Amino acid sequence: MVAAWAQPDGWPGLGYGKPRPVLTPASRPVPDVTVPTGDLGATRILVAARSTENLDAASDIYAMAPDGSARINLTRHPAVDDNASWSPDGRRIAFASSRGRARDQRDIYVMDADGGNPTRVTDGAARYEMPKWSPVDDRILLSSDRAGTYDIYVIRADGTGLRSLNPSRGQDIAADWSPDGARVVFESDRTRPGGDGMTDIYVVDADGGRLTNLTNSDANDHLPSFSPDGARVAFQSFRDGNSEIYTMHADGAGQTRMTDYAGEDTFASFSPDGTRILFQSDREGGSQHFSMFPDGSDIRRVTTGAYYQDGSSAWSPFPPAAADSLSPAPPLLSSSQ
Repeated sequence: MVAAWAQPDGWPGLGYGKPRPVLTPASRPVPDVTVPTGDLGATRILVAARSTENLDAASDIYAMAPDGSARINLTRHPAVDDNASWSPDGRRIAFASSRGRARDQRDIYVMDADGGNPTRVTDGAARYEMPKWSPVDDRILLSSDRAGTYDIYVIRADGTGLRSLNPSRGQDIAADWSPDGARVVFESDRTRPGGDGMTDIYVVDADGGRLTNLTNSDANDHLPSFSPDGARVAFQSFRDGNSEIYTMHADGAGQTRMTDYAGEDTFASFSPDGTRILFQSDREGGSQHFSMFPDGSDIRRVTTGAYYQDGSSAWSPFPPAAADSLSPAPPLLSSSQ
């Protein structure tokens, strides 16, 4: 990993007084992808939180500044709301919710960025979890057990066009888009279903075509997330005996541990410009969110107060939106199973 040093970008209110490392990836960024730049202090982070350590308590979706200030409860619902994801223009949010269902079951909903107009996208016929909005159009990735085991599916934000993406007999979950919307990373035990239960990180073309195992390790690798330039993937791994954050090149090379903590570090995702990695950890008690430079340095606590449940966090795009509307999604190749 090669790092160069750049001067601070004047991130207001966060007290970042030292230069930040800018990583030079060994693998090439995605062609035709321009990494956005802007004021991270003007962005927002989404987390799911509950006010108690009781795992049966309901969680809500909160939005906050990158330093944890200006926290707003967006959902305020007695059901469990979690795993939120921003639309590419920052105007809408996809999330999973148990509304009208058992607490261990979810549907995917879409709401306005201020929490208004929540609308169910999926049909309630199965479990639908972990939505990730495409960075380029109105497609949403999700995990569902509608075919018996968990597979990755794609659906449009209006609820149409549900289709499976390279299904298997194993459990496929936790998908994320490349920044050009052309590839999808996810975790799966597909090479050993019913076996040792170990999961690897895979990447597949967004049309369900070419599939590659990126990690192929002897430990569980989970929760992959692309960097904004498409050159790196952050993920969680147990290969050193506990849960740590790793990064690797988009082709699986250069797998490197970023955190070193005896507890649990998980759910890593990049800031919109790639200069920070947001992650969840119990390193200071409870379950809180932190951010760090992409080389693992300068770890800063983001959340305080409420006990934050296991669930992904999401960093918003830079405002204002680069376009007035989302570009249309490409045709879906097949219907759902």
